[in-house]
Amino acid sequence: MQKLLKHLESQGVKRVIFSGATELAEIAYLSLHDTNIELAAVFDDLNVGKRFFDHTVQPVCLLNAIRHDLIILTSTEPPDVMQNRLEEQGVSQEREVIMN
Repeated sequence: MQKLLKHLESQGVKRVIFSGATELAEIAYLSLHDTNIELAAVFDDLNVGKRFFDHTVQPVCLLNAIRHDLIILTSTEPPDVMQNRLEEQGVSQEREVIMN
């Protein structure tokens, strides 16, 4: 994960969104601290309103309201299910990174 985040940083990624408030997201969040990448928000329809470190988990339908460079898929759902949900919000797969 560290290698991937460093690569994203070298590609100019500054702000990311996590799609899925999971244990994988927790690991990714801790790994972000070794980069200059900022976590802009966390989205997860099953955990809306819960705390994720210093963020409140938001519904996926609000995703476009947050400025970001990339969405990191940290959900436990199959990637194609999450990608379909994001496509419904107008997100192209080019702006997504799958972590699993």
